[in-house]
Amino acid sequence: MTRRRNSRRSGAVAPLVALLLVVLCVVISIVLEEGMMLSESRRAQAAADAAAMAGACVLCLTPAWPECDVEDRINFSKMDYRNHF
Repeated sequence: MTRRRNSRRSGAVAPLVALLLVVLCVVISIVLEEGMMLSESRRAQAAADAAAMAGACVLCLTPAWPECDVEDRINFSKMDYRNHF
């Protein structure tokens, strides 16, 4: 039993593997880029939250806000530590 080789399909695996390797590299680079963007977005949001909290503390601790008592100031300082940023 001899088999005939199909001459049109000879060596078709190498170009297919090369093409799929390029596609895989593109997909991996897109995933990594999105991950980096998400990480930067979280860092920027954390910085904005910290700035807003610092601004609120400064506004509350200034003498121009007489309705802030000591208990409010303590609550603001505790909120800063619970923010985890």
